[in-house]
Amino acid sequence: MRRYVYLFLVFLLTSPLVLGQQGKQAKSESAAQEIWRLEHLYWDYVQAFDVEHYKTLWHPDFVGWPSGSAAPVGKENIADWIVFYQKNNSKLKFAHLEPAAIQTFGKVAVVHYWLTRLWIDKEGNGAPSTVKITHTWMQVGDSWQIIGGMAAPAAPEK
Repeated sequence: MRRYVYLFLVFLLTSPLVLGQQGKQAKSESAAQEIWRLEHLYWDYVQAFDVEHYKTLWHPDFVGWPSGSAAPVGKENIADWIVFYQKNNSKLKFAHLEPAAIQTFGKVAVVHYWLTRLWIDKEGNGAPSTVKITHTWMQVGDSWQIIGGMAAPAAPEK
């Protein structure tokens, strides 16, 4: 009888830990899925030259280093590159995201991926290029916003 009581007590003491871990894992997977959805939405906004909605993805205190910038930028300059392409009558024909890694830390997530994209000019000329991207997202209320990031060519330029 003591043995059953002991097993029952062990079960009672450990089950909240197991359930808690399962709950954390489910939240982590849900957050990761949401981050990937937002990364795809990011590129949908770029393709549509929708700077207004694009900027909603960025935290007011963001700082990051886009691949085409000589130095890090804040939110106020994060869409400059999109406006540049738009003014030059370029179009983003495709943007293919290939996940590399994602890690969530409660209300923070770090995502890494390769992006292969094709920008074409007004004559229809262009060549695909691949960059590697890192974004750090933070949950703000019910949504997520980018708080940091960096992009660079996927392969060394020759």
